[in-house]
Amino acid sequence: MTSINFVSQPIGANVKLIGSTTPTPVGRVSPCPPKGDILGDGYVGQDDVDALREYLTGTRTLTQEQMDRADVTGRGKVYSVDLMYIEAYFKYIFSTFGSCGTPPTFPEILPSVTSSDLSQFRSECIQNGEISVGWSTLRPWMISRKVGALWWDLTITERKSICDIAVSNVLKYTIDGAAGGDPNCKERKGIWEQAVCRHNATVRCMTFGFPVWGSDYCYYRYLTTAECYYTKDYFGLPTYRLEMVCKYLNKPAVGHAMAAIKIEKNPTSVKGFYVFQYKDQDIQIGDWQMPCYDNYILEIKKIIWLLGPDSTQSNTIYNFSTV
Repeated sequence: MTSINFVSQPIGANVKLIGSTTPTPVGRVSPCPPKGDILGDGYVGQDDVDALREYLTGTRTLTQEQMDRADVTGRGKVYSVDLMYIEAYFKYIFSTFGSCGTPPTFPEILPSVTSSDLSQFRSECIQNGEISVGWSTLRPWMISRKVGALWWDLTITERKSICDIAVSNVLKYTIDGAAGGDPNCKERKGIWEQAVCRHNATVRCMTFGFPVWGSDYCYYRYLTTAECYYTKDYFGLPTYRLEMVCKYLNKPAVGHAMAAIKIEKNPTSVKGFYVFQYKDQDIQIGDWQMPCYDNYILEIKKIIWLLGPDSTQSNTIYNFSTV
């Protein structure tokens, strides 16, 4: 009987036996075959990464067909960025390639509501213009997305009060890890990377706003609990990622990302948004997470789709900058 000593591999990695004794990870099926599968074995794997790296350093030649497979960014030639994309896809950091085409967008569908829904919501949840109930009563209204549908029928005081309660009860912690994995939130397979402000802001946008394509490929961790970026219980509020660069006096510039819910229909400054991140809420200019004074760039971005836990395609919706 042949004795096989298996070595540790990433969870869910495809494995093949070479000489019936040594298991090695094969990789992932290409998101749009044959892109990324440079050597043509049916998978995007470490052997493809090594082949492209050797080609780029001049120690290996590739056929024209292999170079076409390696062009995963769709630029017509092969560059170092293609190597980065292929390796990131193999390691479950990215979920697709640029040459696979633009991923579909999720329709932002809210339920139909009437004036009677508005009256019922105010009767059940609001008193003197503010939320007067606890989260257990407000939450069903949020996950039904009726609040999202009624958003611009409410007063700004009511909208801000809703933000106060919701943000106080949802994701009130710092996400410390992010990884890629299988679609449909099936299983995390990538290695946990340290999560930073961008990850935290993006996850909050998926929950308070709308999920986007790729969110079901991405996973986050809080202590020992792992969750998917996608949640069926999203709220459908106009939620964006605020990206900030501030420079104050002679101090180095500070960059940061936060989540921002639009509470003014036609905002003229960042004050028209309810900004939150980590355990802080209703963040204002001058607070420690937004130390902006005279010179700053504040961009409100709408996330269109996720290429991976830390890579988004987004459009700038508002720009509140002084430089």
